[in-house]
Amino acid sequence: MKALVLCLLGVVPLFAQPDRDLGRAPVQARRLALVIGNDAYIPPANPLHNAVNDARSMKAALEDVGFNVQMSLNASQQQMETVIDEFTGSVRPGDVALFFYSGHGMQISDQNYLVPVDFQARTAVDAKYRAYPAQRVQENLEAAGAGMQILILDACRNNPFKSWRGSSDGLAAMQAGRGTYIAFATSPGKVADDNPTGRNGLFTGELIQVIGQPGLSIDQLFNRVREQVSKRSHGLQLPWSTSSVTGDFYFKSFGESTVTGPTRDKNPSQPSDLTVELTFWNSIKDEIDPSLFEDYLSRYPNGQFITIAKSKLNRLRASAEIAKPPNPTSRPTDPHVGDKKVNPKDGLTYVWIPAGTFMMGCREDVKASRTAYGLMPSSLSFATAPKSICTKAEIPQHQVTITHGFWMGQTEVTQTAYQRVTNKNPSHFIGALRPVESVPWDEAVAYCNAVGMRLPTEAEWEYAARGDTVSERYGNVDAIAWYAENSDKETHEVAHKQPNAYGLYDVLGNVWEWVADWYHEAYYRRSEKIDPSGPAKGEYRVSRGGGYKSRNSGYVRVSLRAPDEPRNRGLLIGVRCVGNLP
Repeated sequence: MKALVLCLLGVVPLFAQPDRDLGRAPVQARRLALVIGNDAYIPPANPLHNAVNDARSMKAALEDVGFNVQMSLNASQQQMETVIDEFTGSVRPGDVALFFYSGHGMQISDQNYLVPVDFQARTAVDAKYRAYPAQRVQENLEAAGAGMQILILDACRNNPFKSWRGSSDGLAAMQAGRGTYIAFATSPGKVADDNPTGRNGLFTGELIQVIGQPGLSIDQLFNRVREQVSKRSHGLQLPWSTSSVTGDFYFKSFGESTVTGPTRDKNPSQPSDLTVELTFWNSIKDEIDPSLFEDYLSRYPNGQFITIAKSKLNRLRASAEIAKPPNPTSRPTDPHVGDKKVNPKDGLTYVWIPAGTFMMGCREDVKASRTAYGLMPSSLSFATAPKSICTKAEIPQHQVTITHGFWMGQTEVTQTAYQRVTNKNPSHFIGALRPVESVPWDEAVAYCNAVGMRLPTEAEWEYAARGDTVSERYGNVDAIAWYAENSDKETHEVAHKQPNAYGLYDVLGNVWEWVADWYHEAYYRRSEKIDPSGPAKGEYRVSRGGGYKSRNSGYVRVSLRAPDEPRNRGLLIGVRCVGNLP
């Protein structure tokens, strides 16, 4: 699978010019790194030859340029969750934080996932919950306030799961947030060479050769790696990078001597207390015995690594509890992601949407021009046009928690289902499996109630529509949605486009969908964080998702909110229900 390098770390405390990005990492900033290498995979994933070697080589190379490095080899899902959370939790504002991963990675619906050695999944939906989202590492480091972030992922040797719907070879391109450098070991959608006859993968082997060379800026360093990898692969593998870093940034400056760790002892014959502590810490940091970390905390109550030690100790204790065999008399009652049920009252299939937390609304750093929308209706306006794709009603983006899972219609309500329940079909475009349209809000509510369900809240709708993605849509717009550029100005039968990760079809495009909330343009500025249900009153109701007449992709986004008159019987709006099923 393609090797992705996300450089989220400031590398050397030497900046050619101060600026607002590089200035976040002070000259004495700590340099921290986490290195993971996975190659002992079990079927269906293929074992790799050099991922563990890559991790060990990177650990040595990073320590030589002054990083304090944690390492985890052949990590299970639980171990990956633990070590990554510990690492990102240990980062303080201003730190330089680097993450390196070597092993299998995969792309599902344009999102990248890192694969643990115990990975087992039947479908792409399963896979999302049994692998680690690469985006989460980046977001956690940014949230921790790292002065610079560097992610290095050599994660695309091949993809044994590419037959799954939504899965592709290689990794997807990722957006570099502010102060982030992202470099892939090969181009998006391509695979990288594991180099089974050598000690290291092709990309990492070249990277470790140059990372310690003084005077190379981060751009120069990866340009040199790119040239060598392309040359050695005869043009078959071309590393790729993207960055939001301004100014020059160095792993090692001119005149800086090689070091064997993050500290330099002025008198090696008489180790300092810090050196003794560091030696002890390095001897236990990769272990899984809780007593070792209890011993560290006892010896060094004010030590340099107490935050990491406490976090790891708590997680090891929690893991021990999780590992206990379940009570044989207990039976799980909650549905799981991927579960489906047919509602006997309307004959439609519903899928399970689990409880969870997500970022609701539009990211204002996503750029677009007015041509992404064409002529905006008077009810919608850009937040900062033409710089942002967001409208005013979609900002600010904010965290929302959905505390209870629910069943949601896998498709929009079809004309067959609507006529079965109501004995009428108000639609203009007639077809048994086309979505019902021309349904006003109160009739949509009545239909959902008649089949034992309800309209989703706006938060529930967006949470489910995202399918655990953070981007503006869950895939390529033409692959997932009917809109003006591919619909021939009419609705289409449901479930003919690609679904999202929860198995929902047509949440974007075909017809707009009513939700339960009243509309207010400024609601997100005061929205509740837990199970929000919208304003108490208003003039308009909210519709979501875009439709067959949406004139361009700017209207076909998971965060776009549109106000509609509740009595509207236009040809654009349909319905999708949610609720509990026996």
